[in-house]
Amino acid sequence: MSKRFKNRIILSSILSAVSLAVVFSVWLIVGGRITTLADSILSSRTSVSNANQEGMLLAKLKQESVTASTYRDKLTSKLVTKENLLNFSDEVNLLGKSDNVNVGFRFGDPGTRDANGLNSVGFVITASGNYNAIVKFVSDLEGGQFYVSLNNINIVSQSAGDNVTLNGQIYFYDNGK
Repeated sequence: MSKRFKNRIILSSILSAVSLAVVFSVWLIVGGRITTLADSILSSRTSVSNANQEGMLLAKLKQESVTASTYRDKLTSKLVTKENLLNFSDEVNLLGKSDNVNVGFRFGDPGTRDANGLNSVGFVITASGNYNAIVKFVSDLEGGQFYVSLNNINIVSQSAGDNVTLNGQIYFYDNGK
């Protein structure tokens, strides 16, 4: 009986060891697989989150593009085309006549594109007349049909009247170029 008991204990120990080895092997295989699956799930969640965020940004962009297009339409309707820039000198001369100011005009710096993407070309205007007429001329120039910015205004008073030199930029639409 003792040999039988001993064999049973050995057999039970072997079976327990084999069972533990099987359980441990299954645990290692399943545990490694679970880690791989967890990493895959985390990666998928990150991808889904990024795609969701990109989708929301795209929807917002599409929604705001309608608003932006109305502003673009207003801006491009205010800006003259490059071909119509030559009409600016005619406008300056007409304003000078209507405001009783003698004017001279020439384009200055060649066309540039500023940081906001607006195309512009420089100009220089010389004008002479009385001070109030020159102020009205400058005001009419800024409120005219052309979108201009004045970079420098130099006024010199003389006994015969005042002289002004205006340096500025005229902005134009160049079909998105």
